[in-house]
Amino acid sequence: MRVKPILREGGEAALALLRLTYAAADVFPPLKSAAGGALHIVDMVTKFNSNKQDWVKFGHHVQDSLACVIRYIPDIDEPRDDLKRNLNNLQLALDQILNEIKVLQGRSLAKRVLFFAKDPERIVDMRKVFDDAIGLFNLGSMITTSLDVAKILKGMDMEQQLKSVTNKLGDRIAYRIDLTALPYAEGASWNPSRGCLNPTRRALLDDIWHWINTADATKTAEILWLTSVAGAGKSAVAHTVAKHCYDHGLLASSFFFDRETAGRNGPQKLFSTIARDLANLSVELGEQVSLAIERDQSITTAAPSRQFKKLILDLSRWYPTRRPVVIVIDALDEGYDIDLLQILQYEVPKLPGCFRIFITSRTDKAIVVSLSKQAHVQSRVIDIHEQTNLEDIAVYVEYKLGEVAKWGEMGNDWPGESLSNSLTTRAEGLFIWVATVCDYLCHVIDPTEQLASLVSNHSPTGRPAEAKMDELYLTILKTCNWDDEAFVKGYHMLVGAIMAAKTPLSASALQSLHHASLFLPVSKVLRSLSPLFAGLMDHTQPVRILHLSFREFLTVRAQTSPDCEKFYLDEVEHSQRLAFLCLVVLNQDLKPGMSRTGYIDGAVSELREIPVGHISEELWYACQFWIDHIISVETPVMDLIDMLRNFLTTQVVLWMEIMTSKGRFRKLLEVRKWLQRTLPRDHDLINTAFSQDIARNFDDFCIFLSFGRRDEALMAIEEAVELRRCHTTSNPDLAISLNHLASRLTDLGRREEALHTAEEAVKLCRQLVADDPTTVNPSLASSLSNLANCLSRLGFRQQALRAIQEAVEVYRPFAADNSTLYNGDLAFSLNHLAKCLSLVGSREDALRAVDEAVIIYRSLATDRPRVFKPNLAYSLGNLAKCLSHLGRQQEALEAEKEAVEMYRSLAADHPAKFNPNLAYSLNNLAKDLTHFGLQDNALKAVKEAVDMYRRLADNHPTTFNPNLAYSLNNLAKCLSHLGRKEDALRRLHEAIKIRRRLAGDHSATFNRDLAISLNNLAELLSDLGSHGEALEAAQEAVQLWRQLAVDHAAATNPDLSLSLNNLSNCFFSLGRQDDALHCMEEAIELRQQLAAQHPVRFNSDLAVSLRTFARWMSDLGHLEKARQITREAAKLM
Repeated sequence: MRVKPILREGGEAALALLRLTYAAADVFPPLKSAAGGALHIVDMVTKFNSNKQDWVKFGHHVQDSLACVIRYIPDIDEPRDDLKRNLNNLQLALDQILNEIKVLQGRSLAKRVLFFAKDPERIVDMRKVFDDAIGLFNLGSMITTSLDVAKILKGMDMEQQLKSVTNKLGDRIAYRIDLTALPYAEGASWNPSRGCLNPTRRALLDDIWHWINTADATKTAEILWLTSVAGAGKSAVAHTVAKHCYDHGLLASSFFFDRETAGRNGPQKLFSTIARDLANLSVELGEQVSLAIERDQSITTAAPSRQFKKLILDLSRWYPTRRPVVIVIDALDEGYDIDLLQILQYEVPKLPGCFRIFITSRTDKAIVVSLSKQAHVQSRVIDIHEQTNLEDIAVYVEYKLGEVAKWGEMGNDWPGESLSNSLTTRAEGLFIWVATVCDYLCHVIDPTEQLASLVSNHSPTGRPAEAKMDELYLTILKTCNWDDEAFVKGYHMLVGAIMAAKTPLSASALQSLHHASLFLPVSKVLRSLSPLFAGLMDHTQPVRILHLSFREFLTVRAQTSPDCEKFYLDEVEHSQRLAFLCLVVLNQDLKPGMSRTGYIDGAVSELREIPVGHISEELWYACQFWIDHIISVETPVMDLIDMLRNFLTTQVVLWMEIMTSKGRFRKLLEVRKWLQRTLPRDHDLINTAFSQDIARNFDDFCIFLSFGRRDEALMAIEEAVELRRCHTTSNPDLAISLNHLASRLTDLGRREEALHTAEEAVKLCRQLVADDPTTVNPSLASSLSNLANCLSRLGFRQQALRAIQEAVEVYRPFAADNSTLYNGDLAFSLNHLAKCLSLVGSREDALRAVDEAVIIYRSLATDRPRVFKPNLAYSLGNLAKCLSHLGRQQEALEAEKEAVEMYRSLAADHPAKFNPNLAYSLNNLAKDLTHFGLQDNALKAVKEAVDMYRRLADNHPTTFNPNLAYSLNNLAKCLSHLGRKEDALRRLHEAIKIRRRLAGDHSATFNRDLAISLNNLAELLSDLGSHGEALEAAQEAVQLWRQLAVDHAAATNPDLSLSLNNLSNCFFSLGRQDDALHCMEEAIELRQQLAAQHPVRFNSDLAVSLRTFARWMSDLGHLEKARQITREAAKLM
């Protein structure tokens, strides 16, 4: 009779605690988010009609479990950062569940009826996701029923509890919010000086204010799209809307596209900029954006569609819904692509109704097709001939003429009513026309005469805006001195460069680019054109054209008019000239010894970023864009070819160093293809510029970039391979590049591709050996060593052993004849041989091989420590493993300690390069310390490794997340050995979560690691008495091993037998003796096969299984059978 009231009491107490947590201002944000997510789930599941009881039960489980987490956080013996990380994972799980429920409830009634039978299956999947996240807190034994929850929460002071939670997690301000990783478009925000003149545009602005203020959070987001002809004042309206919303606390972000400005001439930085601005709406939202980046750092450089989803759409429930959230996007036509239009068309309606997105654009056809007739898009058009617009023009004319009068000190009555009215009439509703006229008047000697001339023009009214602006541009251009040859030359050089530049350049940079060919200062050439450009007052500021229509006039329409033809600028022609100027700058200004260069030839030991200011603006422009200008040239002139030839043969390596240090490695593939297309007969240039030497440089860049920038390293070596294929397919150097390519593919987890590449390298070398065994054999040995590594990683141990044995035998005679040159290679192969021998159980032979490697490297490191000390440290680590396998633990410990100290010394000087090695060595040291019962020391070592891998994975998750999971797995073992089983369980859950994610993307590569962790989890759960959960983990592990054994039985069967052994133990603990015996029989059969092939390695494992089987048979009363099996086990020991 008491059960139902107690259940209600537990549920109500849990809900009360969650509501209090969600409402509190100073609660750690991910915990607050988790509480909000749980409350949202509890509310949403009540709306299901089908399977209602199952859904409600799931909601109760979520609320009760999270309430218990909040209750026990202050009591958990766990570092603060780890608790925070677990809470972040919990929040992520709740977000995933919420999204799935939203999808289900968004279906039509007919589809819900059709699919309702699958609900229980979905609930089980959701519960597993949630329980995996909750499991990180190790509260499984505490969360069983609502009856337990009632007891747990009974009499608790909830407000005091939240204070304890906050104290445990630390002050919210301590939570690091680092949004600088998100690209931000500089200068893309609104400018108060560029808004509408008060009181112009009043009716339009009032209409926009009304639209903004009627935002309804219960509906979908809306777009108001403002269109008109060029020069109608759309941007001024956008700036005004942004300012008004900012003043009223409604502006979330603004983005003003600009075709002339890199970063603002495309959508690549749009949503990352908006996300950073949105983060300022509230501390909580800022923290959620930060968390999204922390979870997936690739999002910072992802496609706009992914950024919109992860950084904007997925954070919907954190936006303030009580007031509008306004985003202003101006000049969409200057920066859109098809993907952006699809986001505006299909994804924006998924945002909350509080969102109001104001967009301006010209009537571009693609934009019109995408946005018109959309239910969430309202459109407005500025009709330049409408009466209200003409009245606004009159106000604007009066204001602008007043500015001209002040500028020229001509009095308040200037220029008189007649000229003012005439200007208003001639403007025909175009604000940009008035602005350009008045700016022009400020630069002429007699403004009155020029104004009278402009307004007395007898061209007809009512023409298109484009024609009217062209007429004005023509008028201003005609005032320049076109009889002055120096001016004409300067005009074509400078204005042509401004039109063809990939990003605006300052007057100073333009002057430097043209210094050899320009006889007049930039300021003097452009002075008479100043009404048409911005940025001329400060020589350090980028020079920008006044309006996009001016660019179109000069580069398109001027060509078709006899009156304008002399003003025409061919963009392709000037891009070719800029290509030449860039190459001139590169050839002249790139000099050996420049800051942060020289690492390819060994002058500098590591790759470091070039500080700001160490490279001039024009040189950096040339470095970034010379390729873009070159490949646009249709018919290259001889001077350009000669300049390119000089650059490619003398300066290209230095250029690559600067690009790699200051920006990002860039391929030369485009240039080579361009040369083959435009100069197919100039074999000398192509062969000289893209010689084997440049391919060797790509090899070197690959090596430097492999430490942390592995995707760029892959780009470099792919270019080297492709270049060498072009020269010949029978080249030892091609084998070298193929080996590098295989290594880089391995680094990125692409092991199958790596194996195919390594096999190609070996095949090539075998073909070459027949022709020249003396020079090619070392290349064959290197390729065989690399092949062995690839085979070993995929579990082909015997094949790997054969390959590395052959490599060692090839190296020995070369090392005997020339130890200085080949001893290092021999020692490297001996290291690998030792690993392969260990894997097949030949441990004595492995020790002999690695001993020889250590002796060689000690000798080499004595003479050349900088080169060979890392190899010696690596060999000492391998020696420690071999000694440990043979039971010589003390010697193993000493070797590993020496390796760790060596890596510490190396990492102190070059942390980026050697911290990964140090972390790996610390993991191994922890294992050796554990053998001696030095558990505390082992724990300290493995914790240091975990901390290092966390930092490395923060910056390079793809590269180091596997290592982090490996270290967490080891940390779990150390904690378990210390009796801290629950702490161990949390670490292991975190390792499994990472490995699941890795296996989801690359199952062939990471399923093995996941299976290992699941095996460990089953053992740990069994120790904790959670036999049911242990069984689930063991079954999943066996399933994974079976899948792996299909293709790699020899490599996988030892692990499968162990996993079957564990699974049988789980069955037996649950009283399922038949299942247990069946699994153990299979495990014994596998271990008998393994022991028959490798008795030294597998006899002990077989004996363990036999003894366990005998014990069970005895327990079941089969005493004679048990004695027989025991005798069989004794023979093996």
